[in-house]
Parts: sequence; structure tokens; C-alpha cells
Amino acid sequence: MTGGFRGHATFRTMRGIPIALAVLTAVAAARAAAAGSPEPVKPADAANAAAADQAPAPPPPARALTPAEAEAIMERAKRLDPTLDFRDLRRMKASKPEFRVSAYISPQYKIAIDNLEAAVGKSDAAAIRKRCDAVFDIYFLEAKAHALCGVALEKAGDKEGAEYERYLSQGMVASVLSTGDGKTLKTSYEVYAVSEEADVLFAAGLVKVDQGTVSGLDKNGAAKAFDAITARDPQTGKTQRIFFNVTALYTRYGQLDDKKTMEDR
Repeated sequence: MTGGFRGHATFRTMRGIPIALAVLTAVAAARAAAAGSPEPVKPADAANAAAADQAPAPPPPARALTPAEAEAIMERAKRLDPTLDFRDLRRMKASKPEFRVSAYISPQYKIAIDNLEAAVGKSDAAAIRKRCDAVFDIYFLEAKAHALCGVALEKAGDKEGAEYERYLSQGMVASVLSTGDGKTLKTSYEVYAVSEEADVLFAAGLVKVDQGTVSGLDKNGAAKAFDAITARDPQTGKTQRIFFNVTALYTRYGQLDDKKTMEDR
């Protein structure tokens, strides 16, 4: 994206709470479970997990979900169904007529996040749940926000609610990571919203340095649109380029060659 997206600086620590660690732990657990590993994956290893894996085969083409199918997906999520394909959940949320990617950088969303952040450490779980819902009513597709909600609910004693939010946060990030390794256009991560790009960088402990939008061909020769992000590891100072397939955003908001439509993502 070439607009004014900067992300929310508060997500770096969130009142000193290592939300990144919560996301990393969740993703690491998902990868360990999928691999059948007898040893748990350390959170520090999660940032390198995507690069270590070979890029999987591309998922089947997306199709529109019926209202009944959409309802069934959320019911499965509420049951913490380990077999739920989070690609379906992410696509379902992004394809809703009222969905706007720009809500992610709206003042209303930042206020809702700040209100939720301020509730961390308080004991009124019901009030915290309302603040979580206020966030997700504006924008649902941010794993970091679900991780924050989970931490707040955990500290308030709502173990079940915290587990659900961790499940969502874990599933969203792991779902994006499962679509590729981000090293090339052909193995780029497939995203439905720019917040998913930020979640990948956040979970890997990387900071965005530069970004551009490019067009290219996938391995099947089909025209696709990509975000090319240069990110830096603040610990080592090393930079790397990460590719995200954002074709779904183009096809939702306009034609593939219409660059202006990308500015309101």
C-alpha cells in the first residue's frame, strides 16, 4: 500500500505487556501441533518458522460463502475447532459489504484500542469484553488486537474468553504464514487486508522500513498484485524484503491495474 499507513505504535509494548510474545507463542504452538512435534517450539523460533518451511501448495480458489456457511464458521470458532480453516474466516470477514480496510487506521479504531489497552489489569471481565467487542465491531482482522483482548481477559479472570481470543490471534497469523514464505512473488504471503501484513511483521519482530506495490505473475502465469515490504530486525539491524499477494484487495476494490483503488485499503 502506498497510503499513509503507519500502524499503531501502542502495539509495540501495550503498557509494557509483551503482546508480540503472546502472538509468537500462539503461532509456535500452532506450528508444533501441525507438525506433530513432541517438543514445543520456543517463541523465539516462531519468527523464523515461516522461512524454515518450504512454501506449501497454493490453496484452492476462493468462492463466496453463503450466510449459513458464514454462521457455521463462527460457531466452529466459538468451539475452538482445531480443524477450522482460518482462511475461510479471514476471507469471510473481509468480504462483508460493510468491511473497510481503512477502518484499521481510523481515529475510532485507535480510540477503541486505547480504551481496551487502558482496561488491561482491571478485574471487571464483563466491561473488558464490551471494550473488546467495541474494537472488533470496527475492525475484526487484526491478530494483535485479539492478543491484547486475550491478555486483558486473562488478567480479569475470564479464562474461557482469553482462550477464545488467543485461538483467533493464533489462527489468523498461522493462516497467513501457511500461504507461503514471503521470499519471492511466487511464494508471497496471501493477505486480505493490510493489517495482516502488519501482523506478520509484528509476530516476526520486524519493523517496516519501506514499501511499494508491484504487479507480477504467479507461478501459473496469472497476473497478480503484490506489496513488497522492506523490514528491519531491530536487534541485528539486518533488513529483508517480504512479499505479500494483495490481489484479493485489488479485486475487491477495483481492477487489477487500477492503482488508485489501493490507496483506500
